[in-house]
Amino acid sequence: DAGCEAWPSPYFGEMALLFRHCNRRRFMRMGQFAAALQLEAEAALGRYLKRRLFAGLTPQMHSLAVEPLPHEQLEGIEPYCGSLVNYFIVQLVAKLLDFARRGADGAINAAGLNCMVGTAVQTAIPKIRADFDQLPIVSLIYGATESPTQRIRLDTFLHQVAQHTKRDRHVA
Repeated sequence: DAGCEAWPSPYFGEMALLFRHCNRRRFMRMGQFAAALQLEAEAALGRYLKRRLFAGLTPQMHSLAVEPLPHEQLEGIEPYCGSLVNYFIVQLVAKLLDFARRGADGAINAAGLNCMVGTAVQTAIPKIRADFDQLPIVSLIYGATESPTQRIRLDTFLHQVAQHTKRDRHVA
């Protein structure tokens, strides 16, 4: 209704690849080579299946559907949360950065009520906004019912997106 296009992230599919990547490195450091090898084999199978799944996509669909690889996700997150935090936090911060780098006009960090991960990710948002020309980013916390403030926060975010987009087009 607001004239925006939603660009959802295939978050959970990529979480499995990131989990295996990080744990493989951890197992190698601990000398648990069999466990590391098993995770690498699982990751290789996942990468193969992913390539087959996305092989028929048009370039435009591919650019929207394909997430950064785990090592690409980990590359730029240090200034925002460090690389030794929970995988969920790493993934979500990396996704906000990915949206910003791909030119999204705004991003929403949606989390459930009392979600520690959503709260932790929220602490990275001011720095991400500062590093990406005050890109509109909002954390929306959802519970069993929607409160009036939720709609106000979403409307405010949509207004910020419109203003940010208008400013960028005017400058360009």
